[in-house]
Amino acid sequence: MHNKFIFRTIHRFYYYVLLIYIITFALFTYGYFKTPVLQNHLTHALLELSIETVNDLADETIEQITKNNDDLIRSSFFQPKVRSKNEQLLKRLKRGNVSSVFIVALKDKHLFYLLDTCNSQHAEIGEPFQPEEMQVFLEIEKNHKRKIFIQTGIKDLGFTLIKPIIQNGELKAFLLLDYTQKSLDELMGQISIVSNVVMRAFVIGGILFLLWGFYWLYQIRRRYAKYMIPHTKAYNRRYLRDIYEKINFSDYYVALLDIDFFKRINDVYGERQGDEVIFQVMQKISGLIGDEDIFIQYGGEEFLLFISKEQTDLQNFRYLMEDIRIGIERFDILIGEEQLNITLSMGVVTKTENTGSLQEVIRKADEALYEAKHNGRNQIYAYELSSDKRLYREKLKDMIESDKLVCYYQPIIGLMDGKLHHYEALLRLEDEGRIIYPDMILPDLEDSYFYSRIGMKVIEYNVEKLRKNPAFKVSINLSSDDLLNDAIMALLVRNADISDRMWVEILENKHVDYNNVEVSIQKLKLLGYKICIDDFGSGYSNLDHLLNLSIDYLKLDGSLIKNIHVDRRAHEIIKSLVSFSHANNIQVIAEFVENQEIVELLKGFGVEYGQGYYFSKAMPYEHFCGSQEPKED
Repeated sequence: MHNKFIFRTIHRFYYYVLLIYIITFALFTYGYFKTPVLQNHLTHALLELSIETVNDLADETIEQITKNNDDLIRSSFFQPKVRSKNEQLLKRLKRGNVSSVFIVALKDKHLFYLLDTCNSQHAEIGEPFQPEEMQVFLEIEKNHKRKIFIQTGIKDLGFTLIKPIIQNGELKAFLLLDYTQKSLDELMGQISIVSNVVMRAFVIGGILFLLWGFYWLYQIRRRYAKYMIPHTKAYNRRYLRDIYEKINFSDYYVALLDIDFFKRINDVYGERQGDEVIFQVMQKISGLIGDEDIFIQYGGEEFLLFISKEQTDLQNFRYLMEDIRIGIERFDILIGEEQLNITLSMGVVTKTENTGSLQEVIRKADEALYEAKHNGRNQIYAYELSSDKRLYREKLKDMIESDKLVCYYQPIIGLMDGKLHHYEALLRLEDEGRIIYPDMILPDLEDSYFYSRIGMKVIEYNVEKLRKNPAFKVSINLSSDDLLNDAIMALLVRNADISDRMWVEILENKHVDYNNVEVSIQKLKLLGYKICIDDFGSGYSNLDHLLNLSIDYLKLDGSLIKNIHVDRRAHEIIKSLVSFSHANNIQVIAEFVENQEIVELLKGFGVEYGQGYYFSKAMPYEHFCGSQEPKED
């Protein structure tokens, strides 16, 4: 059951542990039930070993008997001297545990004696021979291979070695060597010892392996139990972090749910009663979703649902969301003796297969949830694009794929020496003489899978310039989602030989998976790339970026810089940020530098670099590549 083990999203290490355990346990079980077969193989192996010396001597004897004798059967019948000589040769094989040696011939599927070495009960030539298993001889006749046959019906006889005698490619007779029961008993005693050891090894090994398996199942259960919220199907947010890279989010519809006006409940009834309300809501939702669905307490009163597309089609998903909304609306929650009625707002994403990352899916659901709350709460809002926006998006995609994407370049200048440090690549689209700027491109594409294609195009565009111009240095803008994109990371790795001339500026967004972004940053830094946080001080920026990410540069947003000479608060904020950056070996770049007064103030703070119209506006590459080469610091 899903509420016990999450095998579809289990951590990869535990998945392989389980797989190895199942395979090994299956081998143990197979080996245990195949012990009789193994014992039989062992018996024949030891029998083969025990007859090895006699077998070689038997081959020599057969060669001597058939030498200068084209027809063994005829000579045995009509030449008594030859027969007597051959019987004397056979007697050499009666040694050790060999009790009798004789030769029989096969005629019309009946056997008769040719030669016999027994003195007391000597069989006459032509006398019928009645074997215990005739099928054994017929098998040897067919394949011309020797056979060891364990006797079960003759007292004092253990086993018999049967060797075919071949003349001119035709089987003429069989040489039989009977071994005593004593020899077989000795052999079976050895086999019994080995079998007992093997059986005990299987039993002891099986028990130990079962205990080991139970231990790991317990470990897995305990690991995932710590994520579970008791008496519900819900998991805490740490579970999402654990399955983040493994879950195939495109297999699910995703919904973000929020209890309306929950702050009022906490304010009126207290946090303890508020937690009880959340718990009862989770129990109610747990009763409505399936075992294949994933239910996560995303925040205090915010819940994340992954509804399996395999088990639920789109229409039934919509019914389910409405059932949850109505179910909570009609749910009577008791706080003490007081009855409380609450509602849910929901944002849902159905076309998850068109989304580039789980982070992006959750962001879309969050935007849809915001719309649901903005439009009155207690409703479900699906993330969808309007037809006009969709048409414009398709036009943008076509323009980007048809190589209308270009970069303009704005220089970044050292404030202390006035020298060019590098350029920043700024995205543009050229459409029939018209320039389309990023603010008209990115907002319409950033919630689509195609957004990552822009990052790929920008990298490819600038790599071409860097390889043509060894003196050119540039920084490119990538989002934190781009750094989690395997294709973009692979492209950066392939071009690591020019990493000393290509900086990476990270654009901030609402949701930042610090752990995974930091892993990508560390990979890039090992390859020689320098990392910069762009537009710090606006939008989604916060100190978490500085505390959690290993960066080399911090670019202060223009909204702080442009008013620095007239806004005291901006003045103090920049002063603090520069001090913090220098204490952590981070160099500072200021945007929107528009006059000399701002330059002097920034120099006074110790800001290393500036960028803005005071130095130069952004220009196409062709405007400076031949006349204004970048200089070393």
